[in-house]
Amino acid sequence: MAVKNLIIILAFAFASPMITAQTPTPTKTRTIEFTTTIAYVTIDGMACQEGCADIIAKNIEEAKGVQSAKVSYAEGKAIIKYDDAHIKISEIEDIIKGTKVKDYVYVIKNTVLKNQIVR
Repeated sequence: MAVKNLIIILAFAFASPMITAQTPTPTKTRTIEFTTTIAYVTIDGMACQEGCADIIAKNIEEAKGVQSAKVSYAEGKAIIKYDDAHIKISEIEDIIKGTKVKDYVYVIKNTVLKNQIVR
């Protein structure tokens, strides 16, 4: 009887860590949020879509932190999505004003900013 009890105790002692080791631990899920800023910029001085607006958009999109830039000659406006932790609106405005196409001078008439939380 003592041997039988010893075998049961030993079996339980060795099996119990295996049972607990197989129990899955709950995982925590984290939601990552970041803010994207959308800038609506009114630009004067553009002469056409291909020569001015497309080049301004290309120059803006090359900047670190800019996610997208759409510039319309017809509307005289740009819509720019960017992460303001990497680039500020003043830097984007400088890119617009600093774009060189012939002798055109681009002037910022108005800028409206909106934040968008992305999850």
